[in-house]
Amino acid sequence: MGNVNKRINRKLLGLRDELISYFNIVENVYIVPHKNMDFDAIGAAAAMAELALQNNKQTFIVTDDVEELMEVNLKKIYNKLKTRYKFITTCELGIYRIDSFKELVIIVDVNRSFLIPIHDLLPSFTNITILDHHKTDKYTVAATTSFIEPEMSSACEIAYNVLKKFKIKPDPELAMCLYAGIYLDTRRLGKLNEYICLTVAQLLRLGASHEETKKLFVKADFESDREEKRLINDLLDNTIITNNKFAITLNNVAPNLLYSREVLSKTADELIENYDVEASFVIGFIDRLELGEGHSNIVHISSRSSSYDVSIIMRMMGGGGRADAAAADFIIKDIRRIRNVLLKILEQYSNSNEEKQEEMKKLVLLPPGIKKL
Repeated sequence: MGNVNKRINRKLLGLRDELISYFNIVENVYIVPHKNMDFDAIGAAAAMAELALQNNKQTFIVTDDVEELMEVNLKKIYNKLKTRYKFITTCELGIYRIDSFKELVIIVDVNRSFLIPIHDLLPSFTNITILDHHKTDKYTVAATTSFIEPEMSSACEIAYNVLKKFKIKPDPELAMCLYAGIYLDTRRLGKLNEYICLTVAQLLRLGASHEETKKLFVKADFESDREEKRLINDLLDNTIITNNKFAITLNNVAPNLLYSREVLSKTADELIENYDVEASFVIGFIDRLELGEGHSNIVHISSRSSSYDVSIIMRMMGGGGRADAAAADFIIKDIRRIRNVLLKILEQYSNSNEEKQEEMKKLVLLPPGIKKL
């Protein structure tokens, strides 16, 4: 681990020097988290906004996420951060654009272009930096500077260590945001190494609260908690095991039921923890057209793994993530088609030789009629 720490430290120093060079020439900084922000994305975005502001730059966090559709506790953090940093939509971005040579885009917690809200505008920017912990592939944005480090747990871990290189100490509120992102992406601190432990200890000293962070991921209301458990149990009851190693879950009794991303991810976690499988895939609607104007038929797959690289399968379905935790989103009415595509891809990939598998990794294998989000 020592050699990894030294390599990461060298990369962080290099990134610091690159950012200093940018701050010497740019006037506007646009921080861009991925679509459907989570705690890691919003925490890292806040840290980079703080960095830009302390370097006297006009700073914006760019997102098209709808506040009303955010999960309750993420919405609380979002509303707090709105009082500190300026959030704008992609439509509003044009109001603030200046000379592209005097602008810097910092993309956080994502590197694949189609998961970035301003992906259509990226060619119009000269200076682009990426801070991410996900693997790269053919969809990775061609940035002028990047720090992409899968050895690190989260974008928040990266962002905090960038602040350290600038000798910036987060206040308790920002430390809490960063801690929450790390807490979630390490499966509630269940997946740690020396570097993460050091970061966690420092954030706690800076004012982050472990007890308050745990509350962000625990339902206070007993009835809500009981309803969530019922939803998870219903999903577990509809699990099938394929090839004796893959758990695939879709509510066959009520396939059009609407779920939160958290319920789907918790179900995937439970399958890995309590079933003798190498990987789990949980499929459900997270949005429905019938809910009214502005809603689409969005299906989400949450996947987890104990010994299988689920990010490969999710990338072939237009999503992405880490080897042990990945996801994908689609716009489609017939949710069962997603399960059928997943089954086919798993079968093809598992039964292929290494050469064929390498070819498949480069493709998004979605048939006509299924649109990746």
